[in-house]
Amino acid sequence: MTREEKQINTWLNDSLQSIHAGSDLFGKVQKRLETSKKPSFHWYGFLKKAIPVSLAIMLLVSFVFPVFGSDGNLMDLYYNYRFQKNMTSLRNTTNDEMKNLDKNINISRLLMNTILEEQYQLNPSIVQYMRSHNMDAVEMVMTLYVSRQANLEPTEIVNLRNQNISWGRIIRKFRIKPRLAFQQMSMMRDHIHDKMVMPVEKKLLIRGRVEAYISEKQILVLENAPFVVHLDSDTTSTVSLVQGAYIQIEAFYTLDTQIVTAYEIASYDPQKVGMITITGEILERYGNQITLRLRDQSSLHIKLSPKIMNSPLSPLIRSSLFVRVEAIRGLNNDLIAINLKRLVPPVGVFKDSLP
Repeated sequence: MTREEKQINTWLNDSLQSIHAGSDLFGKVQKRLETSKKPSFHWYGFLKKAIPVSLAIMLLVSFVFPVFGSDGNLMDLYYNYRFQKNMTSLRNTTNDEMKNLDKNINISRLLMNTILEEQYQLNPSIVQYMRSHNMDAVEMVMTLYVSRQANLEPTEIVNLRNQNISWGRIIRKFRIKPRLAFQQMSMMRDHIHDKMVMPVEKKLLIRGRVEAYISEKQILVLENAPFVVHLDSDTTSTVSLVQGAYIQIEAFYTLDTQIVTAYEIASYDPQKVGMITITGEILERYGNQITLRLRDQSSLHIKLSPKIMNSPLSPLIRSSLFVRVEAIRGLNNDLIAINLKRLVPPVGVFKDSLP
């Protein structure tokens, strides 16, 4: 017993004797005194150790498990941040180069499509498929690069992106080294500069059906093309430029004059490049799908691409319209409309046409 405790006991004995308290009160007070001597639980020391340990465990879990939803784990989130930063920089560069061409965004997109086809050996239908899902040039190149590294079709990567799966999670899933992907973006920036900025005349690949050929003015008009194509004495053609013919034009676009001049014209099979042109009357529309009645009175179901669905003209696509649709094959071999144009129906084509 300590000196302090002895003093307390002496004081208690004296106090109890003077007030004639019961004999059990002294025992209760002593018991309370002994209880107060028991060590208390120090929360501060516990929390000081527990919090860092909990944070460390949480970080380890976040590195392994997809705790951030579609963004994946913490490592996916980090890589996705780096990807978005690099892609934003490349996207700004691309947009600046396109703005330097002219105010015709169709020329810019067509030039970018040409670069993608020639530089990356992309099938035209794949380019159109990615365009139909509102992918810009940066997303398209990344989709192509990842699909080749993962040995997959680009459409499968498009499907993952449509599910809001981040790029960080995708590259981890297919074990692609982020450093190589960043190098690919840097190379693309150089290609864009070399193809879009440096040449005085910029090469274009143009495909479509002949709408009109004005021989006196040497002007060619294609369906769905927002510009005319000029011919000159150096233009070579292996196909008759009759209305309705499918032709592929290799042309040059001159920035100073903003004129597209063809230097080689040949025929092409739209089926081989994966694009189909269909003309018919819209019988009905359900959300993102239309049913066309063809000339032989058969019907065909076609999905509208996100590009068309997000267009301000989408609400105007309704039954009884006579239209021409440019379509490609989707993941499930279904038809997906990438362009749609309203036409004046030929007289007598549909005898039982809807009112």
